[in-house]
This record gives sequence, structure tokens and C-alpha cells, in this order.
Amino acid sequence: MLLPLLALVDLALLGVLRGMNRLPPVGGGDFAALYTTLLLSSTAALALGLLCSAAVSDAAQATLMLPMLCFPQVLFVGAILPVPAMADGGRWLSYAMSNRWAFEGLGHSAGVERLWRDGGSPLGPPLLQTYGDSFSRPVWIDWLVLGGFVLLALVATWAVLVRREARRAS
Repeated sequence: MLLPLLALVDLALLGVLRGMNRLPPVGGGDFAALYTTLLLSSTAALALGLLCSAAVSDAAQATLMLPMLCFPQVLFVGAILPVPAMADGGRWLSYAMSNRWAFEGLGHSAGVERLWRDGGSPLGPPLLQTYGDSFSRPVWIDWLVLGGFVLLALVATWAVLVRREARRAS
């Protein structure tokens, strides 16, 4: 039930960002790619939330679990510290963060590499060097990874619920 609402919120977010000139100018295809990436990221977050909800027995446990899920998603996405600049452990952890793949997919679709290379800002070339090839992968690969996160979380949710129901029945 939440997915249609998330789809509208994602579209509104992109519309507001575009209307306020906070997005680089992109064509219809790139706008659709940005939207698809946001929607897949929202779906992955929703699926992870469902898994957490299924795994705990009360709201207090869910509240305690929330920081353990959110902080790594923020720290290892690559926005604060680029993935190529992370220590090996951080780089490996970043592979397990759905937000990393959304961030890199959004950067690809928004043309961040081109903007940094050709935008004329003195900050562009150092940023391009620091982020390396983070935004050069085709966006459909990021979508596949995000889809995998969705599938994995939904299957895990189903398994937790089946196990919980089996315990109740016995």
C-alpha cells in the first residue's frame, strides 16, 4: 500500500528539485532514469523496513534497530567519503548498502562525471579524481543491484514470517 505513495513522493521530489533548479538540466530519458532509481531505492528501503518489522516483536525493538540500519546507509553510501577513498573494510561494507547503488545511479543519470569534467568549476577535476569510476557504470546495473536488495529483503521477510507462524502453530 505504501509503494504508490512513495512513487508520488519520489516524483514530487524530482519535480521540486527541478523546479528550484537544484538538478542539472537533464532530458526526458535521464529524468526517467532518475525517477526509476529513486523508486527502486524507496522500494528497497520499504522492503528493509518490512523485514525489520517482521523480525522484531514490539515497537521498542524496532526503534532500537533503526540506528543500526540507518547509520551504515549514510556512512557507507559514498556521499560523505567517496567509496574509492574508503579503507578496504568500508569499501566492502558499502557493497551491502542499497543507498550506495542509488547514489551512484543518480549520479550517473544526472551526468555528474560530465558536469565535473566540463562544468568549469575548479572543484570538478579533483572530485572526478576522488570519486574515480563511481558514476561511470551503466545505470541499469545499479537498478539490478537495487532490485536484488528488494528481492532479498522480501524473501527474508517471508522466511521470518513463516518461521514465526510455525512457532505459533506448535
